[in-house]
Amino acid sequence: NSEKPREKEKLQKMFPNEKDIVICKRPNGTVCYVKGRLQPTRSLGDFHLKLPEFNQNNGSNYKKPVSNFTGPYISAVPEITIYPLDYEVDKFLIMATDGLCDFVTSSEVVNIVSTKLKSESTPTANDFLEKVLENAAQESGITKPQLLNLNLGKRRNYHDDTTIIFLPLKK
Repeated sequence: NSEKPREKEKLQKMFPNEKDIVICKRPNGTVCYVKGRLQPTRSLGDFHLKLPEFNQNNGSNYKKPVSNFTGPYISAVPEITIYPLDYEVDKFLIMATDGLCDFVTSSEVVNIVSTKLKSESTPTANDFLEKVLENAAQESGITKPQLLNLNLGKRRNYHDDTTIIFLPLKK
């Protein structure tokens, strides 16, 4: 993700003359976008940030071309981290898109899990999605029901698409 210091530094080194290589939308330097367009620095698609032939105006305002394209700005090469599990400490795994991370902090995730486990129920992906919607509505100054009543095209302005996989870990 382009808000990570390591990723920001890498992009700034690769494109030292492009002051807009990473644009952060929040004052605390979070919710950052490569060229103001995409948070991830790795993606299978998003060819408009990889290849000049896809960096063209297609007649819609959805994906405006990058001026003076010198990319590729993002890559399809994944970052792979191997993390050995310690079943005494590691109790669950969450894989999620940036739609979760934009609105729910790590401590809120842990709180959701611990609250559910204390009530002897298992957390589900919907528990985290509910928190995303609650926080997105609050940040926008509307209620969650108001957010849910917006048509899908308008809701895209309030929160990102969100995919969440929650996996309890057991020996």
